[in-house]
Amino acid sequence: MENVNVFGLPDENPDQILLRKYTKNLSISGIAVIAFGVWSILKALILFSINRDLFTEELYKSADSESISFSAVVITLVVIIVLYIFLHLFIGLNAWSEASGKKKGYFYLILTSVYLVISVFSYIGTGTSASAEDNMDTILSSGLVDLTVIFVFFEVIINSMRVKKLRKKISGTEEQPCR
Repeated sequence: MENVNVFGLPDENPDQILLRKYTKNLSISGIAVIAFGVWSILKALILFSINRDLFTEELYKSADSESISFSAVVITLVVIIVLYIFLHLFIGLNAWSEASGKKKGYFYLILTSVYLVISVFSYIGTGTSASAEDNMDTILSSGLVDLTVIFVFFEVIINSMRVKKLRKKISGTEEQPCR
């Protein structure tokens, strides 16, 4: 017969409760990584479409002076955008997949760690490069989004490590310390 708590519900192993909590957090964080990737691409496309004339003028000026073709610059931008989307999808889908119970390696965590460090440096660079001419509300909102992205990447790393450790402990494959 199962042990029952004061609410009449079966008692669960505390590790199972923590595993459920961490897998839920990991799943949400994985979806957030994908959402922030989509948001960043949409933001860049909106910026390019709003400032299209300024953007193309600058590209043509630099292309004439440095003998770089306009199409090469556009192709490079498209490749960067595709890599950016792929990176966010890769990290987000692997986090979500691990939360679903599929065993994943550490490669996506290494990528997430590298991306976390780059995001921190980018956040610091954004704050130090802001000039008095910039709109302060834009800088603050961009900084808030950057901090949220940093938090989400941190959550993916921490929760994934916790899930891996708890699954090993629950399955009994974790090495027990000598007594």
